[in-house]
Amino acid sequence: MMKDIEVTVEHEQKYKDNPNACPFCESTRINGHGIDTHNVNGNIAYRDISCQEPDCKIEWTERFEITGIGNTFKNDEDDN
Repeated sequence: MMKDIEVTVEHEQKYKDNPNACPFCESTRINGHGIDTHNVNGNIAYRDISCQEPDCKIEWTERFEITGIGNTFKNDEDDN
């Protein structure tokens, strides 16, 4: 049975500080799935993550937002 878990500001900050560990149990045994290209909303994309620690098993969704652009260049290879 699935049970909702409250995500606190502390959980979010913990995960932002170390996205390679579960923000609930701090295990590094987490598994991320690819970004769901069918679940993109404007400038926001999502990906499901799950903790593999047997005593935790919490699942959450990462949210990716465009924050800017960088490394801009023009590819002139096709210009002959």
